[in-house]
Amino acid sequence: MFSRNQFFWQNLAIVGLLSACGAGKDSDTGDTGDTGDTGQSENILVQGIHQQLSNSSGCGDIAMVASTGNDQAALFIVATGLVEEAYAEGTESSSFSLDVGQAEGQARLWLQGGERLTVEFCNDVIMEEYRPDVQEEMPAISGSIDFVIHPSGEATDWGEFPANATVELHNVVFSLEESDASPITVDGWGFESYVGWFPG
Repeated sequence: MFSRNQFFWQNLAIVGLLSACGAGKDSDTGDTGDTGDTGQSENILVQGIHQQLSNSSGCGDIAMVASTGNDQAALFIVATGLVEEAYAEGTESSSFSLDVGQAEGQARLWLQGGERLTVEFCNDVIMEEYRPDVQEEMPAISGSIDFVIHPSGEATDWGEFPANATVELHNVVFSLEESDASPITVDGWGFESYVGWFPG
């Protein structure tokens, strides 16, 4: 059952993510990304890109991201209410396994390629001159994801639930309809980050 805090956290945590999804897509600079040698564009999002995602961060209940050092590729994860549920269980750690998709109760995952992709992640300050430039985006359409939540403090009266979260993806397929980009599969890979705090 969703609480008022869960709805607030989810909306606040992903406001930057959703605003970033369309950033940079409508500008027409005439640059097709051609290499000059072959006349073909080079995709950022290719099989194995997850192995280059060395940075990670998170917030809320629950939003997480893993990105490359140059912030040109990123994998975003959003689920609802897991940290608060872990606190309610009162144990040292709690494990959750969710299907990946767009339905209620599922975890939402997507890959992005471009520039400055995480600048607005878990950040309530938007700078118009320094927005994410999303050039490629690929949602996850199947698979599952495991979460392990370790509460690391005290829940606050204003709805924060500090915790460490570890995720592992299992046979998660990222694919975009009507695209020439090949699907990307991520299996047996994950990362961790600090979550449960209000973005700002």
